[in-house]
Amino acid sequence: MTHTGQTETPPINVLILGPPVVTCYGQPVKINRREQRAGLYYLAASIEPVSRAAVCEMFWSKDTDQNARKKLREGLSRLRSAFPVPDALIADNESISLNWDLVRSDFREYHHIVTPLLTSSEMNVNGKLSDWCYSQLREAIQLCRSPQFLQGFSMPGETEFENWQTYANLSYSISREKILHRLVDHSISVGNMSEAIHWLELTVDTDPLNNDVNFLLLNCLKENGQIKEANAYLDLLEKRYQSYLPTILSGFRDRLKSESSPVQEGYDKSDWPKFTQKETPFIGREKLFEEITNAYHRKGIVHLNGQEGVGKTRLVREFFTSLGFRPRLLLCTCKPTTSNPPYSFLMEGLKATIEEEDWLTLPEQVRKNLQPFLRYSGSDGLAQEMSPSELLSDEMKPRSFKEFSLLLEHLARLKPLLMVVDDAQWCDNLTIEFLSYLNEIQFFKQNGLLTLITRKEERNDVLESYLDWSILISGLEELEVEPFSAKEVKQLISAMLGKPVDDEFAAGLWQRSGGNAFILTELLKALRRDDLESNFHQTAFSQIPSPVLSFIKKKMRFLSKPAQKILLNAAILWPNLEAKTLETMFDFSYGEYIPALEELQQKCILRSVRPSSANLDFEFIHGITREIVLQNASPARQRSLHLAAVAALKKSRGNDPELAKDFAEHYELAGEKTLAFDAWCESARFERRRFDKQAAYACYQKAVTLLPDLPVEMYSGQLHGLIYDWGDYAYDLDDTSTCRMLYDMAREYGEAHQDTVLIADALCGFGRLAEMQGQFDEGIDSLNRALFFLKNSNDKQRLIETYSRLGFLFEIKHEYKRARTAFEEGLKIEKDLSDQKMLDSAVNLETRYSLLVCMMGFPSLAEEIADQAVNESLLVFRQSARVQAYAALAAAQYYGGKYKKSFQNAIAVYKLACQLNLSRWKVLLDLVLAKDYLASGLLDESWDHLQSAMEHSDIFIMKDMDLFSTTILGDIYRLLGDLPAAEAQYRKGSTQRLDNLQSLENYYLLGLTLCIRGKAEEGISIIREAALKADALGLEGVSMLAGLYAQTLSSDNLNEESMARDILPIIKKMEERGFGSGRWNAALIQGEFALRQGKIAVAKKTFLETLRITHDMDHHWVELWALTGLVGITKTDKVECYHYQQRILSLLDEMSEHALKKPLNTLFGKFREQVVQKLHI
Repeated sequence: MTHTGQTETPPINVLILGPPVVTCYGQPVKINRREQRAGLYYLAASIEPVSRAAVCEMFWSKDTDQNARKKLREGLSRLRSAFPVPDALIADNESISLNWDLVRSDFREYHHIVTPLLTSSEMNVNGKLSDWCYSQLREAIQLCRSPQFLQGFSMPGETEFENWQTYANLSYSISREKILHRLVDHSISVGNMSEAIHWLELTVDTDPLNNDVNFLLLNCLKENGQIKEANAYLDLLEKRYQSYLPTILSGFRDRLKSESSPVQEGYDKSDWPKFTQKETPFIGREKLFEEITNAYHRKGIVHLNGQEGVGKTRLVREFFTSLGFRPRLLLCTCKPTTSNPPYSFLMEGLKATIEEEDWLTLPEQVRKNLQPFLRYSGSDGLAQEMSPSELLSDEMKPRSFKEFSLLLEHLARLKPLLMVVDDAQWCDNLTIEFLSYLNEIQFFKQNGLLTLITRKEERNDVLESYLDWSILISGLEELEVEPFSAKEVKQLISAMLGKPVDDEFAAGLWQRSGGNAFILTELLKALRRDDLESNFHQTAFSQIPSPVLSFIKKKMRFLSKPAQKILLNAAILWPNLEAKTLETMFDFSYGEYIPALEELQQKCILRSVRPSSANLDFEFIHGITREIVLQNASPARQRSLHLAAVAALKKSRGNDPELAKDFAEHYELAGEKTLAFDAWCESARFERRRFDKQAAYACYQKAVTLLPDLPVEMYSGQLHGLIYDWGDYAYDLDDTSTCRMLYDMAREYGEAHQDTVLIADALCGFGRLAEMQGQFDEGIDSLNRALFFLKNSNDKQRLIETYSRLGFLFEIKHEYKRARTAFEEGLKIEKDLSDQKMLDSAVNLETRYSLLVCMMGFPSLAEEIADQAVNESLLVFRQSARVQAYAALAAAQYYGGKYKKSFQNAIAVYKLACQLNLSRWKVLLDLVLAKDYLASGLLDESWDHLQSAMEHSDIFIMKDMDLFSTTILGDIYRLLGDLPAAEAQYRKGSTQRLDNLQSLENYYLLGLTLCIRGKAEEGISIIREAALKADALGLEGVSMLAGLYAQTLSSDNLNEESMARDILPIIKKMEERGFGSGRWNAALIQGEFALRQGKIAVAKKTFLETLRITHDMDHHWVELWALTGLVGITKTDKVECYHYQQRILSLLDEMSEHALKKPLNTLFGKFREQVVQKLHI
């Protein structure tokens, strides 16, 4: 399969990664004109279709737009005729592209392979590639027939094309070079020198005088045993460089001569001093292993830096012992003493490495001068000419350095030298000077690898200067040996204990050890194998092995007093270790604080987490360090410091709700249970705002566990608050089990202590549970019992809340008048705007009341109440309160004909409703938005929200809302003229008992649809029945509209008297109550009435008034109806009629852009055709 998804090879090939070639079915395609060829190459290098304007600008920028487009058409025609395969080009009015089913472009394939790879992590590191990445890079390079894009092709005088070609060539060259470098690196890392040589030869073709590439190629030829080829390449380089080779290359021929010498057998593993087989398994470090291997093949200097105990030396040893053909090892281990003479660590390493044969083959003078240092016990019997002190003088240092370098070069004559300086932070200054001398003569570039191992905890300014200098002079590679990752820790634990362990256990040991190899190993040694089946968690996380204790105490032993103070404060503050909080707790001067903090970082006890952030954070590198620090602090000191930590956090960050969890934990550890309870509840509210249910529930559960420890006099109030807080949240999430647990707690305590508040809480809660489970009569009974207790108390908040729930249950039972009475009883209660809980309950009641009175035919009143609820919701913590209030306001504004405002308010909280998982309110918002979009003629958007609402139709509490969905779906079909489908939907929505708003609305719309279909008698009967039933229930929102249609449709001989008697009172009543549909219904009915009476001017004025109304309301369908009436009236005035016809077409065009989904596209297409034919447009 090709990269474009084709399953067969296209017949046409356009190859532009090199000299351009065009073939069809394997035969060359002749395109005579250079301009057409350039156009083809431009399209072959374009991933997306190219606009006609862009092509014209590229080739004919100086021509007029008309001439340029003419030349483009002619060029496309000639290009098409050049191919025996038709349809090779795809062109429309806007853009042009090649047909990728018929055309293959090597550039396009290269782009599809290379673009994702160049930004991948594998391209930005050294070492072995994954198999997939390696195969992709090989495939990309195989597409490159030359280092140059469109090699040999040009368009003289065409500046735009030449600029494009130059840029494309540069981009291609850079990516090709990067791929080749990565392939070279991979091949060296896996030891495949033959392949590395191949990739290097391709690289040299691009840049033949690149010193580094040429050196690497020579080195690979040498390592691969191709000495003859390496010498030949040196001859070629001398010609290229005109007999003057750079220093890095000039000494290579001498090195090649030594390769013809016999090679000794490699050492076995015991050659590493003090090597033991009884070590822990070697885990991870794959990337570092590859980087060291890579550096070894390249030769030079590597610096490994890391914490003490992290496994740096072990890594180098494992690398050394893994080599099949091992280098000569020179291991120099430095020690933290000041009494050792210069060169002592180097001398010890050399003594362990040099054999008698090595010594005796050195030049005699060199042996004489080195004898004082090495005190070699060989049998040469040479007399010393100078003492060590003389050889160390400033005058003799250059000579000593040279002779030591000759010794090292002698050791490396048969095989590369691996010089390891372990604990190099303790290296003496003279040895560092000698290493600098080796840098100057590029010793390790030619003879092997120098590996310097240092601890982060110790500093050596002289060594650091050397390292910085080596980066510039010798290309030193810095490798950071990090602690084990959590995954590697788990692997090591399983390997040492002989069985797999769970993630929690591994994560705990990772945090304790900080991934430090030494600490982790000692912790695991302290575990018995059988602990995995018994109490291994306690053993693993409570014991501190003696070696670990000594290891950590050694780090802390010589800390200054300010550093010790910071360390104890950090142990208390953990995990919230901000620099400014630590500083606030620190009671020394600021001048002591910064050095002490730096001291803890230098000793690898603390580390900064976000060094680039303005708010600097810290963490313990090893979690076990915190345990040891706290062990040494008394309980009284810890309690005092936990309270101080809260004070410091509040001083540095204020009462940040994000810190509530930290406050709670500090208060608990300080024994302040009441303060801890309040903080846990605050933390739960914060997690709710972050939409993290699991975290919020965990915080609430923490608060519950503290209840038994609270003072008796506070228990009731705290439990009451918890029920309000957690209970409302659980209710929003339809979590009946949590609600029941809380209400049971309230009932048990309330009945045991005759606490009327908690008894009322429980009864209100059980009423809510009954509502959630569809047991409405039981719920009403519980809430009425709750009112008995609450009316005798002064708990206004609970009274408002209980009336709200009672009204809602009556509403669900379709007892709308009783629901209104309950809501209005709650509204009579005076609110305290400073009481959050009371405001919250008031918002809940007001939103429910607003929705009810909107259904009952009072949209203006509903909007007024909902607007009040919106304002109050902004003062309430509960975010779902804002969703409720805005949803109620949007619904009221829809029925008030304020579609734009309705849309704005619904969309303002739609995302929040989704984030909070408020299914009921999300469905209501979906329905309101579906209606708003439908009124505005945006059918696709309306359809999307309608489908979203219908997905929740299986939820019990939303069954009535599902009937709204059938209403909207019926409206869509009716407006688009599919009356049978509309009728089916309205019938579906009115098959239940006609005792609620939704079924009655469907019922009267069914009657209206039947009238439109010519079944007037049946339709009018249904409309009248719907009006009577709705009126009996108090649902005047339906009864008024149904009554209006019943009167209008049944009056065959409608006159001014019947209009004034039967219709205008209903219209007036609707307008008084703020019905938006009342305004345009009145206008349309009056317009039709005027037409029936032959009052054309009146009818026209009325329809124009309707247009003005719809412009304000943004109701496209009513605008369409009014325009249709105006077209009929103005047929004799062609100019005016044409104006209205064009507006209709424009309106239809706008609507068609939002009617692309199935089945809307088909339905709207038919609807548009019918309108155009009917109006003769």
